[in-house]
Amino acid sequence: MAVGKGSIIRATNASAAAEEKNKKAAISAGAETAAKEKRKTAEHQAAALASVRNPLAEIPLAEIHQVPEKWMGRRRNAGSVSELAESIRRHGMIEPVILRQMEDNRFQLLSGYRRFCAVQELGQSTITARVLEGVADQEAQEIYNDLHGIAERSSMHEAKFQAISMVSGTLPDYLL
Repeated sequence: MAVGKGSIIRATNASAAAEEKNKKAAISAGAETAAKEKRKTAEHQAAALASVRNPLAEIPLAEIHQVPEKWMGRRRNAGSVSELAESIRRHGMIEPVILRQMEDNRFQLLSGYRRFCAVQELGQSTITARVLEGVADQEAQEIYNDLHGIAERSSMHEAKFQAISMVSGTLPDYLL
């Protein structure tokens, strides 16, 4: 079967049209991903703005719960709580703890563990807090990680391990 000049042109046009369609789909997918990232950033900014708008509140210590242990990149260190307690006793709470209000109206401590421990040591029944409302579990974990630099520390340790193994060819037993 002979292929005429018109058939080649139609095939070339069809190929060009398919390529153009693929480019548009790729651009659309990229735009969709960018839009999702932009929405996520906007949501975090909205949460941050909401926290600024939220006035400080005195929250009963009994209503505050810790974050799940799996969120923590390392064990919490309550080091020198006595000194901090003395400072709070003398000067008051200079920086409030950050809590999120959960669906069951309990509060979850996102930042300020040592301050929380110090206030407990002082025998107080409430703590000055900034409360974030409407924050889902995943977003709360992201906020916790951001506030505590967990992701940065994790990647820093990974980079150290890679550098040590590149220099020595293996990791020493005490690092495993």
